[in-house]
Amino acid sequence: MRSRRWAAVRLAVGASASAVSGCGPPDGVTVFAPRCVPLRAGDSAYASAESHRGDRGFTTVALSDVQPERFRWASRDARVADVSSSGLVHARGPGSTWLVVTTDGVTDSVRVAVAPPSRVAVRLRPAPPYVVALGDTSRLRVDVRPVERLRSFDEQVAGRPEVGARRSAAIVTVEEERPDTGGLWVLPTGWRVIGRALGRDELLWSAAGRCGVAAVTVLGPGRP
Repeated sequence: MRSRRWAAVRLAVGASASAVSGCGPPDGVTVFAPRCVPLRAGDSAYASAESHRGDRGFTTVALSDVQPERFRWASRDARVADVSSSGLVHARGPGSTWLVVTTDGVTDSVRVAVAPPSRVAVRLRPAPPYVVALGDTSRLRVDVRPVERLRSFDEQVAGRPEVGARRSAAIVTVEEERPDTGGLWVLPTGWRVIGRALGRDELLWSAAGRCGVAAVTVLGPGRP
């Protein structure tokens, strides 16, 4: 399962960038687990992978976030978590499984742990999916219930809601909204989703140890 592996598995989300060339490691593929560790049963998050093919001292890098058709995903135990053709992991039940990715004849895998369902409910308001007109702005917030009393400001920051666009602002940009506190840093109260180009994207959210994915579509002005 680990043929021609060149590096240890890292817990990260692969960068959304075009394939590039440059000096680098030998041929191989590396798979990255979702950054939500562990995943909670019922939640979803993206895993990612990158392949490396060397030629005369230079390495061509392909990323699964950019060229998903080049990568084939599988889960060893779909009762714990399954994975889509684009690397989206759906946590199904407590336990652990291995995600396996194959590209260009080489394979790598990473272990994914799934914890029992969280007692904390996280809701995006309004509920997804979202439709935004090109150049327009849609607003959303993340509600967490029950609101647990955290013991310190650091705990509030660690569990704070975050929302971002999967495709790095190519189709939508996401901006935090904060109250005017005269320069005092506070947690965001909401997010603005701005349509930048026609197409479909996904919003990746996390809050209070949970995470998920929400679809967003940008349509032309005047479209329903």
